[in-house]
Amino acid sequence: PLTQIDRQNFSQLRVIWRWRLPDQEILRREENIRNRPFRGTPLEIGGVLYTSTPLGLVAALDAATGKELWVFDPEVWKKKEESWGMHRGVAYWSGGREERILLGTNTDYLYSLDARTGRPDSLFGEGGRVDLTKGLRRPFQSSSYAVISPPLVCGEVVVVGSTVDDMRGEPVPRLMPPGDVRGFDVYTGKQLWVFQTIPQQGEFGNNTWGAEAWKDFGNANVWSMMSADPELGYVYL
Repeated sequence: PLTQIDRQNFSQLRVIWRWRLPDQEILRREENIRNRPFRGTPLEIGGVLYTSTPLGLVAALDAATGKELWVFDPEVWKKKEESWGMHRGVAYWSGGREERILLGTNTDYLYSLDARTGRPDSLFGEGGRVDLTKGLRRPFQSSSYAVISPPLVCGEVVVVGSTVDDMRGEPVPRLMPPGDVRGFDVYTGKQLWVFQTIPQQGEFGNNTWGAEAWKDFGNANVWSMMSADPELGYVYL
């Protein structure tokens, strides 16, 4: 028990298991793929660790033994340039008998996986995933858009931000993807709402965007983790 660990015996702790990331086999096999730092924060739910890997795979491990229970590979590493090669974690939701792992990908999808098996939920979106390039106020180039941080589940709504490429120097191009935040139904994947971070016509703050810049400017995205108050139903960005 954690209460038995103190500064007198901390130095006696030892490693009892070690997990080899499934990324290593991909890196060994695919010479054009470059490794990335591990930045995922695992979740521990009922004695199981759920984590994502630098190449965007998701795994479930027995927390006591390190035994790999399942791995899901959305094959992000096949489809995106290596500059997006990182991932910061997944979200967990339970509706009683159902347990789901929610994750966004660098290839612009939101997945819902069965937490027990790692298989995509066939009732969510199309075949277990939602295309995040759809449902925003304009089309955009998907290579400039990704999701690298875990979604946030508040009640039965999955809230998703995004990473929008802002490393192109100055000035940032006007026609970048919108950084809007969206909510999706946790059961079906249906888009429920959009919060437009750059206020459009008729929305509060729109008049602060001079020369009608609000029409085509993008970015203003929430790339990192969000938080929520489930009692109030508020999400903080």
